[in-house]
Amino acid sequence: MPIRLRDTDIAVLNALLNDGRKSLRKISSETGISTPTVKKRFNRLINLGVIKSICPILDVSKIVSYNSERKNNSKSDNSAYVSDIIASTYEQQRQRLGAKKKQSKNSDSQIGKEIAVNVKCDYCKTPLAAKMYLLKFANLERFFCCNECKVAYKKKYSGRIKAISKQIE
Repeated sequence: MPIRLRDTDIAVLNALLNDGRKSLRKISSETGISTPTVKKRFNRLINLGVIKSICPILDVSKIVSYNSERKNNSKSDNSAYVSDIIASTYEQQRQRLGAKKKQSKNSDSQIGKEIAVNVKCDYCKTPLAAKMYLLKFANLERFFCCNECKVAYKKKYSGRIKAISKQIE
């Protein structure tokens, strides 16, 4: 059973859709939600897997081969090859994003209020029902279907949990 996102989650996602580089304070002022709450909801969306990563979208037309700028082209220099690989990779990314932008123009780039997330238990990978058990450590959250999975996860990864918690302190 999918877990419904709260209105605060949806507001944070909508603010990030327009500009993913916004500060938490700017999102807070736009949405009317306090900055600590925005940070908590943002981290929760990352932990749920709704936000996979924050990555740059490069303008492929601005990537120029290093060799095309040099007067002396050296055969031992791999920079043109590397630049071509980067350009082709990001050209594919740009084309995918172009297709998504065409679709999103019709939808007005907003996330609707009736949205839910499918979440699986971090231990046994069972889809979570309405009731779930939560383990918080450092700034991470792990989600479980039952208390037994939560306890088993704590036991299995106790060293890693302690190390991560020490790094944050």
